[in-house]
Amino acid sequence: MSRLRQTDGMPSPPPPPPPSDFTLDEIARLARLPFRDPGALRRWLLGLVAAVVPVIGWLALAGYRIRILRAAMRREPATLPEWDNLGELLGDGLRVLLVTLAFALPAAVAAILGNFTGGVLTLVSSLLGIAAFALLPAALLALAGGRFAGAFDFESHIRQIRRQTALYIQLVLALAVVFWGLELLVGVSLWLAPPAAFWGFAFEATLIGAAGRRIGVPPAPPAPASPSTP
Repeated sequence: MSRLRQTDGMPSPPPPPPPSDFTLDEIARLARLPFRDPGALRRWLLGLVAAVVPVIGWLALAGYRIRILRAAMRREPATLPEWDNLGELLGDGLRVLLVTLAFALPAAVAAILGNFTGGVLTLVSSLLGIAAFALLPAALLALAGGRFAGAFDFESHIRQIRRQTALYIQLVLALAVVFWGLELLVGVSLWLAPPAAFWGFAFEATLIGAAGRRIGVPPAPPAPASPSTP
């Protein structure tokens, strides 16, 4: 007996929810993102130039990280985005810098004071550093959603983490492995620092964006296309 067809006018069933955690295969696929793009070489070269140009290049690279993150949140094609609209890249990069410094400041102050007093403040500095590292992905998701003040909405961050706790723990652990891996590469040779930094930024941003999409964080709408010249 054939299945009954759905009656006209009835709403279609919702799509199945995304899996609640990352698989090793998916993490490996996301790690290959910077190499899968047909135009990857040109974007890599621009990324390497940005990585070695102080201030302006570093801000542009941080802004490019947010651009990759937004693309992953929107589930856009798995390619590196274009290096266009330098003003947007620098603006996003400046916001990333301010948020990162704000998150790192309490641990840095506690570490400086701990150098004079030792004891408890040294432990407090370590705990604050771990907390900042763990909450920074949620803050970057808020920035990618176009909300600078939302980066400091810690109550919202905690709600998002509680919504997908296992997924968020996987995300933070993966980011920690990438961070320590990059430290080792730079320790081997400074020549590896620019390509390692660009790959690390791209992979981390893709991973954070994929997690944000599953958690349900809305990205900022895409910028309107510039009108074509007649």
